[in-house]
Amino acid sequence: YFYAHLESLNLSNNQLSVLPGSICHLGALVELDVSSNDLEELPQGIGELSKLVKVDVSYNRLTFFPHALLDCTNLELLNLEENNIGSVPNEIALKLTNLQNLLLDGNPIGKPKK
Repeated sequence: YFYAHLESLNLSNNQLSVLPGSICHLGALVELDVSSNDLEELPQGIGELSKLVKVDVSYNRLTFFPHALLDCTNLELLNLEENNIGSVPNEIALKLTNLQNLLLDGNPIGKPKK
């Protein structure tokens, strides 16, 4: 892949409804910003991006915590603000041991569904 050594990718504010699975081939990626789009989910293979340190998926349409991110054990910052996530998995503290900032403002976590 031509972009195999890419370390930072900003796809924010593009009205994306889907991230292509090929993004999971960017093995050198350290920072991923897909904020302010129309994403309802992330590709399952995103967990293969083991070098990710910062991920911003804020201001999208996620309804579930992207469990594949639990395999990104180098994550230090995970921004999931302003989505529609109702719960966060308990194992987040066990798997993401380097996580320093978990931003979840603006999600209906723990609120009953209407």
